[in-house]
Amino acid sequence: MKVYMEVSEINLDRIRYNQPRKLDGKYFSKSSYLDSQNATPIDMIIRTPYLQIIRVSDKYIEVELSNEDKEFYLFLVQMDDELIRTATNNSRRWFGEELSIDTIDEYHKSFLRLGLNGMPALRINLSMELYQEMLKIKDITTKFIGMDIRYDGLKFLKQQFGGEWSLIKYDIEVQHVLEPIVEEPIIQQVVKEQDVQIPQQNIAEIPKQLQVQNQIKEVEQILTKEVEQPIKEVEKPKQNEVKEVKEVIASDIFKTEKVKKSKKKIIKMSNGKVRFI
Repeated sequence: MKVYMEVSEINLDRIRYNQPRKLDGKYFSKSSYLDSQNATPIDMIIRTPYLQIIRVSDKYIEVELSNEDKEFYLFLVQMDDELIRTATNNSRRWFGEELSIDTIDEYHKSFLRLGLNGMPALRINLSMELYQEMLKIKDITTKFIGMDIRYDGLKFLKQQFGGEWSLIKYDIEVQHVLEPIVEEPIIQQVVKEQDVQIPQQNIAEIPKQLQVQNQIKEVEQILTKEVEQPIKEVEKPKQNEVKEVKEVIASDIFKTEKVKKSKKKIIKMSNGKVRFI
């Protein structure tokens, strides 16, 4: 029998809250939902899509949404906004003074948080009985879970308040695994491509041997190129070119000596005459 509501069917204006009362050291405002047919208050229970489990403790289960859960995510965001408006409208009755929506927003803690993979995550209260059941599930954080969750109401702490959900029942998604296609191992494919004949018992050595063969081929290619391009002999300068170079050098030396000779000191003597040194 279906006891939950689809999120698309829920009218947030039909959610009602009781006056907050102290419960287990904190204040709690219990919620209910007005049925559209006879306006009788009922529990608001919704069905979640299959969500990945990222954490389980003895108090809660945390699940992560994906890009495929857009409708469910938008419902949670709209409900969060509605909680802020509800607390603002009831601030005098609940807190003894009228508070602005900005003040309420600062104290509001969303039931959406950041998951392990950077996607939105939802934390849901867990009974000890359900927790004991989940302990028996192997590799539970790799599973996807579909849940019926009940909206309990608003919890008030010293510095914050926010909505709370509880798990009613669940089922783990059974993932059908297709039979794997039998393909030739990749290592055998490499052997055929390279035309390498290696005994079966040495199959683990194939990658090393292929690497060595490739290195040998590279060295052979380099050596072949060097053989094809012989080293050119250094051309000896012609006799005329040598003679010209010698003449230039001799000319430079001659000029240098000439400059040296022209740079003589002039000394003025006491009798008014000058002398070259």
